[in-house]
Amino acid sequence: MMFIESHMKVFEISQMCELFKVSRSSLYFYLKHNVSEREIFNKHLTELIKTIWLNSNKRYRAPKITEILSKTYNIKVSRQKVQKTMQVNKIASIIKKSCKPKKDKPTEGIFINLLNKNFKACQINEKLVSDITCINTQEYGWCYLATIMDLYSKRLIGWKFAKRMTVDLVEDALYNALETRGITNRIILHSDQDRVS
Repeated sequence: MMFIESHMKVFEISQMCELFKVSRSSLYFYLKHNVSEREIFNKHLTELIKTIWLNSNKRYRAPKITEILSKTYNIKVSRQKVQKTMQVNKIASIIKKSCKPKKDKPTEGIFINLLNKNFKACQINEKLVSDITCINTQEYGWCYLATIMDLYSKRLIGWKFAKRMTVDLVEDALYNALETRGITNRIILHSDQDRVS
């Protein structure tokens, strides 16, 4: 019976060493110096969490790391355990700031909504709509894309991309649309009337 228990212990130790990619001599060193198996497990769990976190470019948080530990490494630990380990070791995901452009206070009155929710057009160059979208770029961070769309063809006919959300950005997109279509007659241009600096 002792022989079987001893072999079972060796088998478990071998599995643990293989799982955490450490030599058995290192593990026995910890055991010899009265380091508990729980401490050994926690130490290597921390290293594994750090590896997963680094491989994700420091993006993954506790829920995703817990999932990877379970599916890839067959280590069943709670999300709270992973979260606490990350907090203790100052492992935190890089959270990108959301795009929240600063809006100026209106200096002019609100313009009349000529479309009044009627977004159907009978011909091209009759009704245009404008919009600004935030785009997160690797090199410049948050940038802004102003677009002009024809409601009849549903095509973007003008656009402008810039690092700052300014009046020039919107005007350049509009001039681009007018030039592209050769528009000289009166048209309706609809926007959400956000103020830009």
